[in-house]
Amino acid sequence: MKLLIVRLVITVSLPILVGVALVLIVFYSNLMDALYRWEQDSASWINQTQQQILYNSLFSQQIISQYSFNQMQIHLMLMNSLISKYNNGQIKVNQTTQSAKCSLRELIFNECPYYIYTLLSKNELYVDLYFVRSVFKFELLTIEQQNFILMNNILSFYSRASYLATQKEGLLVIKSFYNSDTTSVLSAVPSSYKNVTNSQFEYCLGSNFIEPFDPRCRPWYLFSQQHKGYFFYEPYRDAVLGNLIMTLSSQVSKNGQFQSVNSIDFDMIEITKQSNTSQMANQYSVLFHEFNNIVFSHPLLSDQSLISWQDLEFLYILDNKLMNQFEYDQVQEEKNIFTSQLLNSIEFIKQGNYSIQQQINLDKLLQQWSKLGVKYLSLVFPIKNPNIQFQNQEPYSNSIILLARVIVDESDDLKLFNLLNINYIKVPLIIEFVLVCLAVFIFIGNYGYFQIQQVQKPIEILIQFLKKSLQQQHQCQIQFYTKREDKQTILQRFQPTKKNLQQNCCKKQIKLKNEDQTNTLFSPSHVETPIQTTYNNLNNLIGNDKNIDQQKTMLIFSKNNLLSRNNVEEPNIIDQLDSFAAKTKRQRYYSQQNPRLNSTKNSNQFFQNFESNTEFTNLPRVNTVKSIRNNYPESQVSIRNTSQSQTSQDRKKEVDKDKILQGLKPLFLEMKIIKQAFQNLERLINYQIDSNTHNSQDNMNTLYHFAKAKSTFQRLLNENGLSRCYFNLGIIYLLKNEYSIASQYFESSVQLNLALLGIDSLKQINENCMLNCEGDQDNWLLIFSKRIFAFAYSQKQIAFDISYNKLEKNINKNSSKENIAQKNEDIHIDQIQKIRSNLRKALDIFKVVQNLFTYKIKCYSDFFQAFVYQEIIEILIYLDQSFYSKQISTYLDKTRFLLDKIQICKSRNNQNVFTLNEYKLSEDTQHMIIEDDLEYLSNQNINCNSSSKYKQEIKYIMIDIMKSRQLFLLGYLALGKQEHQQALEYFSQSLEEGKFYSPYLRKKTVLNLIKLFEKLSFKQDFIDEQILNFQISTSIDLTLLLQIDSIQNNFVFDYCLESIMKYKLLQPGDRLKVIIFNESLDEYIPLTLIQSGHHINLILSTLQTQAKKLFQNTTKNSSNQLSWQSALFQSLENIQELNQKQVIDLSSTCQKIKKEFSQNSSYEKLKKIQQEIKQKQQCIAKQNKKVIILFSNQSGAKQPFKVDKNIFQLQKPTVLHLIDQFTLDIQDYQIQSELFFYEPLIDETQLIFSLKKVRGEENNSQQKEFFTVLNHF
Repeated sequence: MKLLIVRLVITVSLPILVGVALVLIVFYSNLMDALYRWEQDSASWINQTQQQILYNSLFSQQIISQYSFNQMQIHLMLMNSLISKYNNGQIKVNQTTQSAKCSLRELIFNECPYYIYTLLSKNELYVDLYFVRSVFKFELLTIEQQNFILMNNILSFYSRASYLATQKEGLLVIKSFYNSDTTSVLSAVPSSYKNVTNSQFEYCLGSNFIEPFDPRCRPWYLFSQQHKGYFFYEPYRDAVLGNLIMTLSSQVSKNGQFQSVNSIDFDMIEITKQSNTSQMANQYSVLFHEFNNIVFSHPLLSDQSLISWQDLEFLYILDNKLMNQFEYDQVQEEKNIFTSQLLNSIEFIKQGNYSIQQQINLDKLLQQWSKLGVKYLSLVFPIKNPNIQFQNQEPYSNSIILLARVIVDESDDLKLFNLLNINYIKVPLIIEFVLVCLAVFIFIGNYGYFQIQQVQKPIEILIQFLKKSLQQQHQCQIQFYTKREDKQTILQRFQPTKKNLQQNCCKKQIKLKNEDQTNTLFSPSHVETPIQTTYNNLNNLIGNDKNIDQQKTMLIFSKNNLLSRNNVEEPNIIDQLDSFAAKTKRQRYYSQQNPRLNSTKNSNQFFQNFESNTEFTNLPRVNTVKSIRNNYPESQVSIRNTSQSQTSQDRKKEVDKDKILQGLKPLFLEMKIIKQAFQNLERLINYQIDSNTHNSQDNMNTLYHFAKAKSTFQRLLNENGLSRCYFNLGIIYLLKNEYSIASQYFESSVQLNLALLGIDSLKQINENCMLNCEGDQDNWLLIFSKRIFAFAYSQKQIAFDISYNKLEKNINKNSSKENIAQKNEDIHIDQIQKIRSNLRKALDIFKVVQNLFTYKIKCYSDFFQAFVYQEIIEILIYLDQSFYSKQISTYLDKTRFLLDKIQICKSRNNQNVFTLNEYKLSEDTQHMIIEDDLEYLSNQNINCNSSSKYKQEIKYIMIDIMKSRQLFLLGYLALGKQEHQQALEYFSQSLEEGKFYSPYLRKKTVLNLIKLFEKLSFKQDFIDEQILNFQISTSIDLTLLLQIDSIQNNFVFDYCLESIMKYKLLQPGDRLKVIIFNESLDEYIPLTLIQSGHHINLILSTLQTQAKKLFQNTTKNSSNQLSWQSALFQSLENIQELNQKQVIDLSSTCQKIKKEFSQNSSYEKLKKIQQEIKQKQQCIAKQNKKVIILFSNQSGAKQPFKVDKNIFQLQKPTVLHLIDQFTLDIQDYQIQSELFFYEPLIDETQLIFSLKKVRGEENNSQQKEFFTVLNHF
């Protein structure tokens, strides 16, 4: 058994160990691969970052250096140009001019006039010295030499100016500006004291000269003499002074012949200083030349020696005598690697294909090298001549100089870890592996212990039980066979005795008692574990089966004994015994169903039943048979009744169980419904919270709001709300001119409404629409019509937007007719199919809206019907006006009739007896009225509905626009019929019709006029920029109200002015006023009309400077400080433009209103007063919009303040108050007033948005026209 357990443990544990090992191996393998890839990616990213740092710092330095060299070349180019003009006689020379001339030889030997030394001591620019190698007196020189010296003296004004300019500012400092001819004459500026005699002797032209120096022998002279262009030469030691300089030279020609070499000597001290000051830690710059990599700027360069970069980098390291041979060889190898990479980069600069500005193929300009184990990165950029026309540095060299930047390579330090040395990572991984293995072994040990306790021991007990059972069975068999012969003898005699039967029963009883004792040993009272209790039940089952087998054996003998002639009822006895066995099996079944019954109880019950049924054992055989026969019906009935009662109880339990389950199902269904209802309620609450906190100024927030609402209604399965969300989303995209997306949302909204009606398409709406709908159904029909109308409008706008945009792009004043025709042909080929498809779809949908007029014409206004007819007319004209000519004529007549009807209604409204509603002055116009008069008007119990009047005014504006559009459609129709003169008249009348105009309609009209004029080949000079300016913004009067109390206000004010200049928030035609206050209110800048953009910048820049001085000179006194509320209300009076006379006139007019109403005057007098007030209103309403920007961080917004009620402002200005969001609470600044619109702002971004909104509020657009029609259904 132990071997079996061991095999079982090994069989189970071995796959677990192998699986865990494989999982850990795969995990660690993938982990290491990921770490290696991570290291590679991080190293690549670090290298790219370091290279980008090098590029950023070096690129800016290259631009600065390249600009400096370009300026130096420009100086020489201008000097050469002056010499050329002098040689050509283009420069007039004052012949009386005298110059202080002397040769350097005479200067050194004190042979010059005395005033030369005096002037030279004052300033070296006061004299003109020259050098000549043999003859020194000016009078003894040849005429050509004298003229050459005089020319340089006359033109030295520019060389002196260039010299002084570079001394004061510039990275390249001019040391000498000189010109050398073919006779060794050299004229230089400035005329400094130079001992030329001590220089090295030049033998290129022989030795028969007094002076050793000869410019004709210098390399720069010889190269420029042979090549034309401007050349920067490599750094060299000056032959006279010995300092390290560079030279820029170019040849000068006269009459096509070589005359001289003009040159500039300059040093690079300033540019090297600038490169050193701009470098960061662990970085430095290097300037060197491509010839032998000569360095003239390096942190290690301590003297003026000429040395290469690679030698300088490793100079002090290789000179160290403390290094051993191995270290020396290692450093030498590092130097060779650096030299090789540097030479390769210089060669690539000369011949390679790269772009520094676009960062293309710059890897070969990068060097990765090391010095004493420290890694470095360096990047080399060339500085070339930027002038393409004079890019003649070649064939001398490829670049002027080379600029390099060196940085310490910190990639190893920046790595998160180094996989080559990650013992600190391996250790926890190994520990983890060991812990996992220990856990597995512990599990296997517990599993083995479990197998021993729960399998091995119960099996051993079962084996003991089986052994005992086998012994008992063997004993029973021995007893059976010993009595077998006696039983056979009794059977042969056919008279079994009472003794034999009693003996058999006693034997049976003894066997059962032995079994009962055996079962008692395994009863729950002796074994306490649940597993052993299970085995106890198993023993009970085995014992019961054994009892039944013994009973059958006994019955067999009983049958053999009862099969005789004298025993006629023996079948009944047999049946009784069979029923007894069945009853015993049934009792055993019930005992199995109730595992709590122990084996002892079952055994005792068995023996009681058995003894109760075997009482005949103590009687004679006849009585026994009779008792059995008499007891048989009763036992049969009891057994039957027991089984029936048990069955009925089971059925009753099943029925009760079904009732309980049926009662539980509705309960859980209700809980599910309640849960879903609460979830939906939560979504609605969140939606309401979002809608309350929604900012309507932000279109993106609006879009997000309705998108979230859409998802909410989708979850709620609310198709009506979902349809509304689709409609609102379409409106948002229509505002953004994204007509295609808007059309999709409108179509979805219409489809949802059709689904609610049970209609599949719009074509079926005439059959299914309710004709006699009343009440709320009328409103529903209007809403549905609006959505269909919006869907049709968006489809139409898709087509016309493409058409007019293409037309606007193709129109060119300078193009010919052929080009225009070709362009129009391209439009037809590419876009006409899409345009026609959208227009046909829009036409079908508009006709659906038109059909709704026939069902409920009273539900739709004449204004809306006329607009729909005009839309249909425009579509029909574009599609095919010849084919739809009859329909177009019919729709034109309908539109004309409706417009005339609207005009008649408008005239009637204007002729009605006026009421005080007409004197409810609009907030969009600016008036003043006495406060007492307003109180009188408010006490007259008259309902003044200003909003309805405002809507009526907007409607009248749209009527004027529709009249203009009617003329445009007539012109468009005439244009299609080739009636050009009539089309011109209609288009012109459309531009001139009415007081108001639509920018979109004007745009279409002007574009068609331009198209018509191009066809007729007319000049278009009359179409100026004002006509083509379709977007005309509203002019504003901006007042800056500034509190002079803290430096913080100065910062906010300064930043606000910069934002106004940056975003061009002020435009020509606007006006600006500045008011400051602290202890009192002062008008700092009066109301000023802005003339131009330069005028705006000049005013704001001056204001910035003056504001700083005001803040510095102002002391804060809190006791006498004026509150911002009082300052604001005082400033309201200052921004008005009405004089006292206008106030008195308006006040007297209002007094007339009182008087006439009190006297019940006639209609004519009231009519006259009405006209008088309207004239005053028109005079006042022409003023600009008023905007006040308040700069104040003063707290206590809810403090009481006094208001001057003598003047009441009817046009409410917009007050934008900038406050500090960190120190003040914006909730304290929620103010509502009848005098102004107040809006607190916490940053400049909101200020910019608010100013743009104020400027654009009155701009008419095609979307606003659409919404006006939509709101006046």
